[in-house]
Amino acid sequence: MTFDDLLAQVLALLQREQRLSYRALQHRFVLEEADLDALKDELIYAKRLAVDDDNRVLVWVGDASTTPTPAPVWLKISAISMLWFLASL
Repeated sequence: MTFDDLLAQVLALLQREQRLSYRALQHRFVLEEADLDALKDELIYAKRLAVDDDNRVLVWVGDASTTPTPAPVWLKISAISMLWFLASL
């Protein structure tokens, strides 16, 4: 398995589980210490998708660019006004 394949699998698992211990990752994917360190560097520092908790657990924080932004207040008011107008027809 290539590093990219491993990274994709760990990312999917971390997104689903939200928290993964390093020991569980090593056991599940049969990782050497260097492989685990490379994964941590990639997820925590390079991609900033996870944080380290007490040097034992990898915690998903997600990608801020994929977080939906709330609609501006003026747009909400406009939508409500439009609904009110349509209801009065």
